[in-house]
Amino acid sequence: MRSLEKISFPPIKKTAELHPNIINMLFENKKEILRKLSDLRALHFIDHISITVINEFKKIAVFSITPSVEFNLIVHGLWKFDNSFFPETSEDNTFFWWEEGYEISLFGILKEMKEAQHNFTLGLSLVRKYEKTKIVYSFATRSQNANLKDYYFDNINELFKIGDYGYKLIENIYHNYAFIKSPFKINSSINKPNLRLITNKFL
Repeated sequence: MRSLEKISFPPIKKTAELHPNIINMLFENKKEILRKLSDLRALHFIDHISITVINEFKKIAVFSITPSVEFNLIVHGLWKFDNSFFPETSEDNTFFWWEEGYEISLFGILKEMKEAQHNFTLGLSLVRKYEKTKIVYSFATRSQNANLKDYYFDNINELFKIGDYGYKLIENIYHNYAFIKSPFKINSSINKPNLRLITNKFL
């Protein structure tokens, strides 16, 4: 696999909070989110997509086609130890494998609850940053194909495009929960990402 410049996560110390309506947000929009994003699952062996928005007030909103993935971590208080909820990086156009974003002391629990219980063979998260707003596109697959990391690395630009498109499809839902009068809107023309891989130095 080709090498990328690596960015190491510091020890996880959350400076953001979940949206106060996070549980309802996950489930009351399930049908609409699934309807809007379901066609994207046919691309690149994708079985799971979630979009996390962290606004300028550091409130975390999550929209997921498999809400049990995020719900389980939230109700058990484990979201604080998973960088997919709030990547501690100021870099734009970065990505990391899910397992690289887990707090090392809880690695086994997070890996089991988030991936194994849903039969995912690989998960990754992509980070977009627009001024004070951060968006995380998370994808997971159940594919048993060999060399999945190489495959997704080679197609990472396509995954960014899928994420951007997916956000545009659900941004009206996000606006229903936004704390600001004129919430952020994604730029219609996105430059090709200058990719950087984030890794956890504790793994």
